[in-house]
Amino acid sequence: MLKQRRQCERRLSWVFNNTREFLIEKSNCILCVLAPLRETILHYILPQPGQSVIRPLLSYFRPQHFYFTANLNSLPINWVYRIKLTNYSHMFMKKIILSLAAASLLLALLSFSQTPQTFDLHKLAKKKGIDVFNRDLTILKEKGYPGIRLSKDYGEGVAWITNVEFSEGVIEFDTRGEDVKQRSFVGLAFHGVNDSTFDAIYLRPFNFKTSDETARSHGVQYISLPEFTWRYLRGKSPGKYENFVEPAPDPNGWVHVRIEVAGSTVKTFINGKAEPALVVEKVTAVKTGKVGFYVADISGGDFANLVITRTD
Repeated sequence: MLKQRRQCERRLSWVFNNTREFLIEKSNCILCVLAPLRETILHYILPQPGQSVIRPLLSYFRPQHFYFTANLNSLPINWVYRIKLTNYSHMFMKKIILSLAAASLLLALLSFSQTPQTFDLHKLAKKKGIDVFNRDLTILKEKGYPGIRLSKDYGEGVAWITNVEFSEGVIEFDTRGEDVKQRSFVGLAFHGVNDSTFDAIYLRPFNFKTSDETARSHGVQYISLPEFTWRYLRGKSPGKYENFVEPAPDPNGWVHVRIEVAGSTVKTFINGKAEPALVVEKVTAVKTGKVGFYVADISGGDFANLVITRTD
């Protein structure tokens, strides 16, 4: 999507550089282009989900004007471009229209990419939409938390959401571990390459309310397997890749987790708190990959209410 954004910027820049006059405004209006010796009006209506991508409508408007309009209400940033043209050839006008049409379509695609996607975990589990590694999965039926449960076992376990590729954006979900020392590690794997190579953010619920301050500072953890384990990161940079979770949640209750990924920066927010519980820089160059629920060695865990918003 970054490539599409740049293509859009280049096309709009070309239009502006080849016109006599232009004006950009923030507005919930339309995009208009005026040109001489044209007697038609052409509307390009940007798509809503389930509609065709572009629908052209031609009709008589008035002599010596040509209008190009695009509905921008659905876009994350609503702009109006008004460009006044004089004495340009038919071929040049054709290039203008094609450039604006392509730019509008790219903006629509960008808007679509920023729409939150909610996942029905029950439906995915029943239709083999979750690829489970080293755990057993069962359906969890609980009011407000229709989700899944991963069994306890040795080694890491991941429940990958199939056909989902994630680079940058926001991932939100609810998870529940238990207050059993060194037996509960629940979180999310992202930028997954395979079952053993991925980044992850996870919680240690048993540390949330312990009287040991050092242990409490290990409430939320970042890792990047297989090389950068919690043990390696803690030994090399103590306190950099893990932190307290405050206020401390119920160690046996549901916890809402929000993970924001922008470039190499990963921020983790807990239970709607405005300030992140953990901010880290990724330790590998992997920028995209699979997404799945993660449990560490010996641990099981519950997961529900997965929502992903892509901004890449």
